[in-house]
Amino acid sequence: MSFVERLFSNKWGACLGFQICIIFITASGAILSYKQEKYGDGLPIFSIGTGYVFAWIVLVWMWPKGKGKWWNILFVTLFIVPGDCCGCIAYSQTSLASAMLIITTVIFRAAPLAYIFFKRKINWIQFLSMLLGMGGVSMVMVAQGTKGSKLKGNLFALGASLLYSFGTMFQEKCSKEYGPILYTCRFTSLAIPFTFALSAGLERNAIKNYHWDTTAIALQVAYSVAIGTNYIVMAFILKYSDATVMNLNNLTGNFYSLAVDIFFFGRPFNWLYLLGFFCIPIAVIIFLLCESKPKKDEIPDDRPLISAYESTESALDESSAQK
Repeated sequence: MSFVERLFSNKWGACLGFQICIIFITASGAILSYKQEKYGDGLPIFSIGTGYVFAWIVLVWMWPKGKGKWWNILFVTLFIVPGDCCGCIAYSQTSLASAMLIITTVIFRAAPLAYIFFKRKINWIQFLSMLLGMGGVSMVMVAQGTKGSKLKGNLFALGASLLYSFGTMFQEKCSKEYGPILYTCRFTSLAIPFTFALSAGLERNAIKNYHWDTTAIALQVAYSVAIGTNYIVMAFILKYSDATVMNLNNLTGNFYSLAVDIFFFGRPFNWLYLLGFFCIPIAVIIFLLCESKPKKDEIPDDRPLISAYESTESALDESSAQK
């Protein structure tokens, strides 16, 4: 077992790894927000593409051989990449704290999907916590106003949260099934052309007319390193951890981003915003701590949908052959 595996293979090591990821995510979001203020455009889709390129360059030399099918990775990519793009646009349009806070509510959207696909039950306490979380989001959006770029950014953050609710259900499974290096190499190989195709269609003129001075280039490189490192570390941690630990650790990112907004960007927040801000972490904590533990005979099939479908189809074929 390597040093990295020994470091992240226990609960406290996983928490440390998630905190490293959250710091990089907060830093990358702050860079996009700063680019938006300084240059009038953060180039969010192009930026996320450069992050994928950084992760791919670091890991491609270690690409292991694997027999796992690409379809499962493609399924994840179709949701994670648009989610990342929406999240980056949100960082460029609204406050950093608001974007990260609203994206955190992914757990409330993933819960109904997990019930539909995996039959994971939601108890009444969790349902009340979901209402508390949605109330917090509503207060944040009302406090920031219903006009201008902040509303647009908040809506993009909600869109990212919805897309992540689909993608993250299978991202953890793929990371464990393929291994962190193989998963990240395959994911970024699909994500890079997808992202740059979107950027070419939506940001071509902005990239061409962008003020590429030394500071802009340095910020772009810093963003690529920060978000790319996050993807690499996250893949290693997911192999040894679970979604509950990840979601609880993600809450600290909300407070990091709030501190950056207040002390670095000098953004004021009124009492309604702060009330809504604190409602969401409390709701997430209640939701996770009150999660019902499934019985052994009720453990759902957590395989990706495509694999589950193929297994079911094979079983039907065998049954028909026996008849």
